[in-house]
Amino acid sequence: MSTLTTIIADIQQLRKQRATDDVVTLTTLLSAIQLKHKSHGDPSTAKSDEICMEQVKSFIKSLNESIATMAHDRSRVAALERQRALVERYLPVQLTEDELERIVEEFVDAGHAAIGSIMALLKQHYFARYDGSTAMQVVKRVTAERSTAK
Repeated sequence: MSTLTTIIADIQQLRKQRATDDVVTLTTLLSAIQLKHKSHGDPSTAKSDEICMEQVKSFIKSLNESIATMAHDRSRVAALERQRALVERYLPVQLTEDELERIVEEFVDAGHAAIGSIMALLKQHYFARYDGSTAMQVVKRVTAERSTAK
């Protein structure tokens, strides 16, 4: 089942449960996904899941920024954290930093030395399974270690 189909099914289930706040959160996410779909035309299923993951990550990033901004309002932070937990369910299991390091080392060992090419390979093979800033730090560290070791 695609991510989009799962979100739609979850919205329907939450409506039956009268979980209004959760319905609003997921409907907002769904609207962002559908808007992005319209701007891309009629995407394939693979592209559809990629768009969904981009929007889920963007939504989570916005929630994290709101949480940081609202740190003084505990009740609002709790509500935002609940929304984040609801949306995070749609992300695949995230790679740990150690797993990322091992993968990056494999790419470097295979002859990929440029940071951009390694990041492109990560996106191609592990899309939405890693945090971009963490991946960038790992790539820079591994490539620097390998270049000084030569």
